Order: sequence, then structure tokens, then C-alpha cells
Amino acid sequence: MFEFFAPKVQAEFENFYKKIKNQNENRNKEALSFLQKFQAKSIDVVILKGNLLLNTIYNDVGYKKMNDFDMLIHSKDWKAVQTIYEELKYIPLGFGWAGEKQEPAKFSHTGMSFISPNYHCITGTQWGLKSLTSSYKVDLENVWADASFFDYYGTKNQTTIARIQHFASDFAHGNLQNRHSRLHGYFQYFSGTRCKRR
Repeated sequence: MFEFFAPKVQAEFENFYKKIKNQNENRNKEALSFLQKFQAKSIDVVILKGNLLLNTIYNDVGYKKMNDFDMLIHSKDWKAVQTIYEELKYIPLGFGWAGEKQEPAKFSHTGMSFISPNYHCITGTQWGLKSLTSSYKVDLENVWADASFFDYYGTKNQTTIARIQHFASDFAHGNLQNRHSRLHGYFQYFSGTRCKRR
């Protein structure tokens, strides 16, 4: 279908694709700096949403524009994760719910975001998958138990999220514009993950 567009339009698509690919490659490269430290400190992490699908379903770094790097951790590890961000000179975006050195907020499922000094990666660190005020509840123990290992650019202990819970959470958080594009990837994912099992 692409060939039916005028050459000028094709060039605009190609330039936008290259821009997104470059942004995503830079984000992935930067994410390794904290993922490797998580692994060294035995901090469990589940890579969520687009960054998971990018490497298990899309198989094309420039396929989809993304804004941050979403991860699920255990709430007990949040302070250690913040320390790692600080060691890497990451910049806190705000003061979180209870100050920069915050404890996991009991009324929130997510911590404040940090951005890398080169602005390539914004972290989305969370210890839950859905707002605590939502009527939809997620069994996190089951999510962690159902997670499976895959190789994310050489980091061996990063895990994929349990399929049904991940889909329900991500779909509920998404807007109407991107839900349809996510459905295609998720239906493929449910039919058989392509991640490298270990």
C-alpha cells in the first residue's frame, strides 16, 4: 500500500520512521545502564508495555513511538531503585508523592519519574499495574508467579509480564487512538510469546 503514496509523502513517512527508530534505540541503550545495575543488585523487574512488545512482537525498533520506559518492581525495592537513578545522575521529574526520597505511597501504584542526563530515557517505575482507586484489581502475586525470563539486550533477569493482566492494565490505561494498534500486538502475544525463554 505504501507505494500508492506520492514520493514526497513516502519520504515524510520514511523520515519520521527514522526519527522514531533513533529515539527508541537511544532509549533502549540508555535503559541498559539501570537494568544492568538492577541485575547486579538482584532487583527483580518486569518490562512493561511498548518496550516489551518492541522486542517480542514488533521486532522493529522504529515501529512505534514511545515516551518512557515502563517497569514493574517490588515496592520494597523502590528506595534502592531511586539510589541507582541518583548514582546515574538521573534527574527527578518533580518531588513524587512524599518528597524526592519517597517511600512507596500507599495510595499510588507508581513512583515519580526520572530522566537520564542525556534526555534519552524517562523512567516509569511502578509497583502496581492499576490505580489503587480503580474497581479493577490485579493479583500481583500471580503476575510475578506467571512472569517468564527473556533476554533484553544481554540483561538476563528481566521478565515479561503475565499476559492477561498486562493486556487488561495497558488497554485500560491507553487512549482510544492507540488501543486499536495495541490489540493487534497483544492478540499475537496471547497466541504464543516470541521471547527467548531461559
